Amino acid sequence: MKTMLLQTVTQIPEAALTKCDYHPDGLDVLGAALKCKWVVDRSSEIEVAVETLRDDVNKIFNRIRREMYVREKLRHETVLPLYGMTEGFGILPSFVYPWMAGGSLHDYVKGHYFNLSGRRKLDILLEVAHGIEYLHKCDVVHGNLTGDNIFLDGSGRVRIADFSHSVIVAEADSRIFSEQLPGDARYTTPESSFSGGRTGAPKPAKEGDVYSYGCVAILVLSGKVPYWWISEESQVLSEK
Repeated sequence: MKTMLLQTVTQIPEAALTKCDYHPDGLDVLGAALKCKWVVDRSSEIEVAVETLRDDVNKIFNRIRREMYVREKLRHETVLPLYGMTEGFGILPSFVYPWMAGGSLHDYVKGHYFNLSGRRKLDILLEVAHGIEYLHKCDVVHGNLTGDNIFLDGSGRVRIADFSHSVIVAEADSRIFSEQLPGDARYTTPESSFSGGRTGAPKPAKEGDVYSYGCVAILVLSGKVPYWWISEESQVLSEK
């Protein structure tokens, strides 16, 4: 199963990737993007992010299958491209993306909020809105839009990532979308906030993306995450 699945994605040899930074304790953090250089050929190399997936093996391959299936439909400037996958950065496969020098929107706002003009905030929100509009025109629901999976490149342009929660609306009842994953409670609608994936849970809907966009707007305009006064995500659920 693993071999058949990974054959559907561009494979990047481990030897072509060189780590640029390390975890302070000498261990790479599962789920965290690791900055690397990818030697494409003898005269070309680019900075990339290598994200080692976490969770049990079956869920990992379900996530890969889902993300790859959805991504086949998507080609847009606001969608973070996926270069391929690699192995050797842990016991699980890793995604390889372009390196986003601006970091996540959450970290960007946290670090620059007091220097962001009203125009800059509006530009960011317009780019996110254009990304959502594009996804919905493609009949795709993102399903987990947050400040942590929207990124900014070196020029400050928005890139939307993480389609492991996404659904193609016309195929929402197909097997590939049968398992629903919990989204970030701070950004998801009350009716879709639940603990643990389960068959039969509410499917992500376009209206949910609009709700999440409103939460992203709270982050950008106020500099604080939704329900910022509550430290534990489990407690956020009880407030909705």
